[in-house]
Amino acid sequence: MKQHFVTKLITTISIQCFSVSLFAHERDLFSISLEELMDIKVTSTSYFDQTRMDASSSVTHSDPAHWQELGVRTMGELLNNMPSTISPQGFASSRVTSIRGFFDFNSNSGIATRLDDIPVNKLRSGTGMLGIEGFDLATLSNVELIRGPGSAMHGADAFHGVISMQTYAPTEATKTVQLEAGTEQDGAGSVLAHFEGEQQGLTTVLSQRKLGDQALQYEYNEPALGQVRSGERSNELEISNLVVKYSAHVRTGTELYANAYLFNMDANQLPGIGATLGEPGMADKDWSYYRSLTSLMKLGMNHEWSDQSKFSVFGYYWKNEDVYNTDFRDTVLGVNVEEQRQESHWGLQAINRHSFDNGANLAYGYEYRGAVLDEFNVTTLNNSGALTEVQREEAGTESDSHSLLLDGRYPLYLFDLGKTEIVYGLRLDEFEEFDLQTSPRLGLLQHLNDRTVIKLLYGQAFRAPNLLERFGSEQIAANDDLQPEALETIELVLQTQFEHLFAGITLFANDWSDAIRTEALDVPVNGVDFQFQNTGQNKAYGFELETLARWNKFRFDTMLSHVRSKNDDTDEFFDAFPDWMLNIGVGYTFNANWDLYSSTRYHHRRQAAEVFSAAAMANQGPETFLRTDIVLAWMVSSSLTTRMTIRNLFNRDDFQPGYMGQVKGVPDNGINLSLSASWHL
Repeated sequence: MKQHFVTKLITTISIQCFSVSLFAHERDLFSISLEELMDIKVTSTSYFDQTRMDASSSVTHSDPAHWQELGVRTMGELLNNMPSTISPQGFASSRVTSIRGFFDFNSNSGIATRLDDIPVNKLRSGTGMLGIEGFDLATLSNVELIRGPGSAMHGADAFHGVISMQTYAPTEATKTVQLEAGTEQDGAGSVLAHFEGEQQGLTTVLSQRKLGDQALQYEYNEPALGQVRSGERSNELEISNLVVKYSAHVRTGTELYANAYLFNMDANQLPGIGATLGEPGMADKDWSYYRSLTSLMKLGMNHEWSDQSKFSVFGYYWKNEDVYNTDFRDTVLGVNVEEQRQESHWGLQAINRHSFDNGANLAYGYEYRGAVLDEFNVTTLNNSGALTEVQREEAGTESDSHSLLLDGRYPLYLFDLGKTEIVYGLRLDEFEEFDLQTSPRLGLLQHLNDRTVIKLLYGQAFRAPNLLERFGSEQIAANDDLQPEALETIELVLQTQFEHLFAGITLFANDWSDAIRTEALDVPVNGVDFQFQNTGQNKAYGFELETLARWNKFRFDTMLSHVRSKNDDTDEFFDAFPDWMLNIGVGYTFNANWDLYSSTRYHHRRQAAEVFSAAAMANQGPETFLRTDIVLAWMVSSSLTTRMTIRNLFNRDDFQPGYMGQVKGVPDNGINLSLSASWHL
């Protein structure tokens, strides 16, 4: 195995060294100062651009310079490097993401996923995580993660957090070619271009990435033989993205734009159902498959009434077709199951923004969202060869909502304490299926001086049940009486910035009521033992400590978090979510051409995840996760940069939590290497 890896490593280096002589990169970002770093604008926390010191939510901003520094290849790998966040692969799902605790079968529900301000959560599953890997990082200009509720801005899906992605958006004419090759049959290429006319602009992005057989080794119990045995998943991934954006300034202060997007993802041998059917479950074929194709259109206008008053409006339409397949023919079920689903979504958002001379601002607007589950067909092939095709009853189900939005900030000067800012927000959502829902937020920001601020933040969120929870599945009974769940969060934040150091600490507490969880039925319904129900109270609490330092040629980035989440009714903890998480990044710039960055992640978790099955679960813990990645960057010229990335440098057998009772959890990649070149024209 090791000899095979070394052979692939030498071959990859040889090929890449040849390609370096042919291709070339972007501007030098090795020496970005702390002041520049802290001045980066975040756009997901307000309808007005803010810095992290101004933001009224706990938010992390990441851009190409950041994820190239980390050496990540996909959205899931990036999310796994975010604070207080885990994003392992899941059953028939490219990622299962959990923020600040509560990791279980329903982790994905309650995280709003947005692309260029368009909500892309699905109607049936209530999540955008199933195909999150389908958004290639090469297509994006930044990713922001809000930890905690964002419903006051982003609606019902923004319950536990928000993932906001913005596509490539340069401000001047440019062309970039990026190539990557590596072990694990890793290959990627992208072409990004922006053209500027006198009053017009055109942006195009075409990207392709393939991860081949990653040979992820996992274990399973076989009680009949009294043995722990092993299987392997290829975990292959292929993604293709196309983005075309056109804009025109039709008159002074007025811009019209039209965007078109296409995102395709094909994932093979994802985790299966583990021990959910009882040991050994799917044994050495614990696999599932998922394919997703999303096409999207966006039309909009930005208009400046004056320097202090702006109006924006956009409409969108997107369609997703996805296929999930799992082969249970070697299990007690004896069938191969394939689900084919198609959803259509459309919407409109109009926002007025006003800025005032005293530093206050105010935004208000209206949003409409509509969706329909166009098709939902289930095809079953049993061991005898009999084929059954069924259209699920929720096919044709529609949903729409009307929302009023309010977002603002008002500065005060009280006593001699410095500037005090009141931050407020409110969203009213009217659904066909549920009563009027209210999502307020309120913040108090006290600036002690120009470099230190204390924040007290409060927010409420709600999440409406999705179609899976309402209609159930072959294993879960339907429930027409489900009501939205609610979340209250309070945060106390201290942030301070010096010439070479930024430090911030956040204390948070979440109170989650009427949680929608799977519960065992006292009396089975049509042979089904489980049902989604509104259950009692859950809580999460903890702290996050972050520091950024820039000193001479060194840079240090650290993030430490401690998170505990529990079910108040049963007094049981969600122990699969790491209670301690530590990220350490150390960078050193040798000179204007060479840079080295090392990132290390440490997680400690206690034991198995809670699952929706009554089957005996394999023990997953306690476990630690420890991984070090290094990236060596070489600026060959002002237009060419190459990078060599080694992931899991010490080749540790690490695991992330799995919610289907997998022994030890979901395996992480072993040591692997890639080399990349970016040519900036």
